[in-house]
Amino acid sequence: MKRIKGEKTLVERSRESGVHPNPLLKGKLLLLEKGAELFEPPNKERITEAHP
Repeated sequence: MKRIKGEKTLVERSRESGVHPNPLLKGKLLLLEKGAELFEPPNKERITEAHP
């Protein structure tokens, strides 16, 4: 979470992980945009379709 909250700069995170800053930024933006969906309860329709 420290990385998401911005307690470290993008450059610091990039150096620590050995990953170029672009994928780190894209991942952060994706998590901020759609992260809530990861923690929502599953959709009942999907459950019904998967297990008739």
